[in-house]
Amino acid sequence: MSVLAMGMAVLFHRRNAFPETVHIQAIASAGTNIIGGAMFILPALYILNIEDVSFLEMAIPIVLGGVLGVFLATVFRRYFCEEMDGVYPFPSGSAAAEVLESDEGSKAHIMLVSGAVALVYDFVLNSLGWWQELLTTTTFHWGQVLADKYKLVFSLDNDAALLGIGYFTGLRYAAIIAAGSFFSWLVCIPVAYYLGGDHTMVVGGETMLLANAPVDAVFSQYVRHIGIGMLAMSG
Repeated sequence: MSVLAMGMAVLFHRRNAFPETVHIQAIASAGTNIIGGAMFILPALYILNIEDVSFLEMAIPIVLGGVLGVFLATVFRRYFCEEMDGVYPFPSGSAAAEVLESDEGSKAHIMLVSGAVALVYDFVLNSLGWWQELLTTTTFHWGQVLADKYKLVFSLDNDAALLGIGYFTGLRYAAIIAAGSFFSWLVCIPVAYYLGGDHTMVVGGETMLLANAPVDAVFSQYVRHIGIGMLAMSG
């Protein structure tokens, strides 16, 4: 939304459009709280096996959840946006701030040019398919042997959005994120195979020994949950 707001300001030659773009971004951010209310409430109804739910019974929790999200965002805004400014990376927030500050001048032209480059890059990557988005060592014979024998896989997602987020977070936080990935794939997955190789797991509807399961399946069913737990504890 911040990109669209900035783009429209540049397109219509709006001067001093920073307050306008900030308001647009704020409205969009508040709207995501309503979406969050729906995203968390509706699956809960299915998990609890609640049937014959009326539209009103679905709408009220969603609205209340959205109001609660806006309320909490309002309460913590001063703390996170003012008192802790610059302490936490907040990559998406940093990206939005950079976009909103580039509503005119040379920064706007850089933003538009970089957006056009990313558009062409993603079109070539996803539509033309000149190369794979996920570059992995299993593409090569030696990499497949390494995965089969030692359960070691190295991969790199070269999507333009992820590359941009890495730029906004900076080298320190990008290195921390990369270190977590290395720890997951090069330490946790081999340990899972070593400790739980004789356990069974379901892969694609088929039950098999963990020792014979694909590396991606072990990551999604075991190691990813470790990362989610670490994320929750750090939060």
